[in-house]
Amino acid sequence: MPSVEHKKIASRLRRYYLGLKRELASIEREAAERGEDHSGRARRRLENMAMPGAIFPYPPRPSRGVPSLMAQAIIAVMEEREEGLDLLYRSFYYGAADFYCDAANYIGTSARFLAVNNFNQGVLLLAEALTLGCWTDVERIAKATRFALAQRRPMDGQLICGFLGVDRTCVAPFILNLYAQWSGKPFPLDGLPFQLMQGYEPLLSVWQTEDLGVLEKVLFAACDFHMERSSYSDSAPEFYNPETILFPVEILAVLRLREAKGLINPDIDHPLLQTPIGRLHEIKSVPHDEMMDRAVANYLSTLPPSVTEQLFS
Repeated sequence: MPSVEHKKIASRLRRYYLGLKRELASIEREAAERGEDHSGRARRRLENMAMPGAIFPYPPRPSRGVPSLMAQAIIAVMEEREEGLDLLYRSFYYGAADFYCDAANYIGTSARFLAVNNFNQGVLLLAEALTLGCWTDVERIAKATRFALAQRRPMDGQLICGFLGVDRTCVAPFILNLYAQWSGKPFPLDGLPFQLMQGYEPLLSVWQTEDLGVLEKVLFAACDFHMERSSYSDSAPEFYNPETILFPVEILAVLRLREAKGLINPDIDHPLLQTPIGRLHEIKSVPHDEMMDRAVANYLSTLPPSVTEQLFS
């Protein structure tokens, strides 16, 4: 029988989901009243970015002007609609394209990509790539993040975890160390004020265990910790909007990597993992948006060749 505390968590998750639906409906209603076509405008913007000789806006993000892509995907998955997973993958591809353009801008110029564009969200994108099994994107995101960390440019007194400093994010060092243990490719984290706390540190130690009883307890605690670090406000440490709260990519990434290693995953009876978006789905082969890929390639062509080599070689 669920505890009183977990009944409260389930109720919170339900409120976040309903709030997300209301927010998206409000955006769409206001756009309709103004006669705006967000998806059409975004598509035209993407078409312009993909044209030879395009003049790129700053920042050069393909998803700019597309409101709540992730929200649309999460709602579709939560409602178990047929197109839900396709939307989730396409939302990720847009987020990854934004990341590549930001990363290329950072590598090719003196911009502080990690500081300005939220280091915490970039690392969550890595966890999302792991969760969805987008292995090529996993390596690209990890490579760009490793390069940026090696430059030490994210520090400089900037705020890089939402509205908090890097020393306050627990999920970022967990995801980076999880990837490093799985891939054998560590990140240059020495000297950075990262800290692992409570729910994540034990999980990092035992995520590869074959003792399902031990793993179940640690995963359960990590789910509780995810909810402790969640709040529908700008002051929350890591998970400060419904999308990041409802879609626990750092937990699902662990389950995906265990699956990839041929390990059995336990059934976790926690409210966070009992929703459709909180479950690990089969990896889908959803093709990239070709026009989006052309837009990213077109932008990369405006930068020194070394940028492309550092990101994609």
